[in-house]
Amino acid sequence: MERRSSGYTAFSLLRSVDYQYGPDGQIIASPPENAIFRDLFLRTLGISIGVTADPAGDRRTRLGEVDLPEGVEWASAE
Repeated sequence: MERRSSGYTAFSLLRSVDYQYGPDGQIIASPPENAIFRDLFLRTLGISIGVTADPAGDRRTRLGEVDLPEGVEWASAE
């Protein structure tokens, strides 16, 4: 009977968040020169928050001041 295993291992999951096993088997942070995923994740998260955040509750804050044609108004988000 063929046994299938997942392609995900504890090692690969740890490496995806910039951690690794230490010499005694404990989980430790990867050295800064090898830690790229954490910075990439934080940068991506910051960009996504900046794109979707609308602190003033007005779509014009994301689009800049846009002159709409006469008779057209911004739709309410409510």
